[in-house]
Amino acid sequence: MKKFVFLLLTPFLLVACGSHSYLNYTEEVDLSSEQMTTYQTTVEEIQPLLDALQAPEDDQKLTLDVVSLARAYSRLGQFGKAIAVYETTIEKGYRVRTLFHNVGRLYENVDEYEKAIESYGVMIDDYGDQDYFFDIAWAYVKAGNAEGARHNYDQWSLIKNKTDRQLEQAIDKLDQ
Repeated sequence: MKKFVFLLLTPFLLVACGSHSYLNYTEEVDLSSEQMTTYQTTVEEIQPLLDALQAPEDDQKLTLDVVSLARAYSRLGQFGKAIAVYETTIEKGYRVRTLFHNVGRLYENVDEYEKAIESYGVMIDDYGDQDYFFDIAWAYVKAGNAEGARHNYDQWSLIKNKTDRQLEQAIDKLDQ
């Protein structure tokens, strides 16, 4: 297999990426020509649909298209473009929990932990999913913030009546 770096810079993405350096995050990927073609085709088919998106209603097909497009960008090593897909869709008024979850994970991939924490916070505030206190605690650990990690871990532990030794050890290590 050859290594490829796929660069598809549509006007939409150039504007959406703005000055946020993490949105330009690109990683070299190891894909076969067939895999590269598959992901490029996905991008070419779905990106125009997102570009034309107005104020969408809750639509399962749209969610699948957005996730497929972002996944294609991620597999091509274009994490910044994947984030832009989610951000743009959310900014256009399409607020589906899957989008917040997925963009949070992508933010963690590019070491933008505060943005990940914001996305996970939406999962708690808007959707009542208190499991995300655990994800927020880990994001704070990765960011080196013991106080934020401990607070969110304690919230999760009290609500879920659970403990996690690995997370506790990570927080304790930050406190040292």
